[in-house]
Amino acid sequence: MVYTQRGTPIQIPRHGLPLENDGRAAVQKEHASDLALMERTLRLTLELISAGGVRITRPRGSSPLVVMVVMTLYVKACKTYRAVQLLCEAGLAEDAHTANQTLLEVLFAIGWILQKASRNRTDMYLAHLLRRDEELLKIWKQTKGLKLYAKKAAIRDVAAKVAEAEKGLGATVVAKLARSYSGLTIRQTAHAIHADVMYELYYRLASRYPHASDLARHAVAPEDGGPGLALVVAPGPSEELGRAAKTASLFLITIAQSIDKKFGLGHETKLQEFGEKEFGFKPPRSKARPSREPDAP
Repeated sequence: MVYTQRGTPIQIPRHGLPLENDGRAAVQKEHASDLALMERTLRLTLELISAGGVRITRPRGSSPLVVMVVMTLYVKACKTYRAVQLLCEAGLAEDAHTANQTLLEVLFAIGWILQKASRNRTDMYLAHLLRRDEELLKIWKQTKGLKLYAKKAAIRDVAAKVAEAEKGLGATVVAKLARSYSGLTIRQTAHAIHADVMYELYYRLASRYPHASDLARHAVAPEDGGPGLALVVAPGPSEELGRAAKTASLFLITIAQSIDKKFGLGHETKLQEFGEKEFGFKPPRSKARPSREPDAP
């Protein structure tokens, strides 16, 4: 038997979840201000990449490679934010939090690259992608049933690219990058960019959603006091949904501010005014400053 939040038996629909359309309508009504905030946030942050292209006015310490990697990550952030927005509109708060955790990881990555020595850290980020592929191929090669996916040509290709990365960064550094782009844990990375509060108050808490540790969000005691549990299968409004919407907006504005501050894209005043108006305070900014040192060759 499938139940709504009220413990009332319902019919399985031909499409989607039970009472999904009703849930969407309720979300539009009860979370109108949250959804409007998300739309305003997306419109503003897209201006960084759509207003005649990206124009860098603070190029010192920002090589073309740094700009390319950071702005690519920014596009990922905007798309992930849109995913959170769609999940919120659908009344799927838990999955919105899961996507939000991804958005926060993008914030950490961009913040770490922009903080200092951006060219070197960009090289480390790209080397991490290679080391991750190298380790994956190694595991496939050693695992029965997966060996056929570890093509010799792919192994040779990634090994050659890793060797090239070692010439610039050093073999010791590259060896540590299989775990992460910074060579640190996610918590250590957050601490390094002064994002401890975001990590402790959101990342750790939100980890329950992607790791299937949010059982209480999907089943409750029946309101009639009967035995068993009422399964919470119908999506809809919730306090968590509003929290996911507001948090995602704060994350994306923070990312946009850090990039604008580093590259001088010309949106600083608009982003600051938006943060003050929508959040009641200035969103936390990255500690990144334009580098005083030229990029490493």
